[in-house]
Formats: sequence, structure tokens, C-alpha cells
Amino acid sequence: MSSGVAEARSYKLSNGLKNASQAISNIKNTTSQALTPPSNLLRPNF
Repeated sequence: MSSGVAEARSYKLSNGLKNASQAISNIKNTTSQALTPPSNLLRPNF
């Protein structure tokens, strides 16, 4: 029984780490998109 509890805990932990890394990559993606100006801003409209 105790081994099952430890297994569940480690599973939860690895799941949490996976979710955290996913969230971090999502944040990186959104920030890079926000920092990159749209192409029409780079081209002057005369």
C-alpha cells in the first residue's frame, strides 16, 4: 500500500513538472510574439 502512495506522489510530481515546463514554454512563446512587431510596422507606409 505504501509503495502505491509513493508511486502516486512521484507521478503527481512528474506531472506537475511537465505542466510547469509547458507553461514556461507557453509564456516564452507569447512574450516572443509580443516583442516581435508585426511585419507591417517594419515597412513604412508612404
